Amino acid sequence: MCKSVSIEVEFYAGAAAIVGERKICVEFTQPASVSDVRRQLVERFPKLQGLAEQSRWAVQACFVDEDYLLDNNAMVVMIPPVSGG
Repeated sequence: MCKSVSIEVEFYAGAAAIVGERKICVEFTQPASVSDVRRQLVERFPKLQGLAEQSRWAVQACFVDEDYLLDNNAMVVMIPPVSGG
């Protein structure tokens, strides 16, 4: 029996517009890192690539590096660059 790892990803601004939803679930057959999530998202949504590379990633309200390993049922937030004035 294959146990999957389910990760919820939340999007804002332009990323949400590209994906067409604010939240989606991605599945892996083994433990995954934020980098794995980013790669899968870009495979599913190629127009997300540039934004995904520039974005910060957060887990449990803390910024994390792309090598951060995610637990099953983790929520990852893709935070695109912002500007103000």
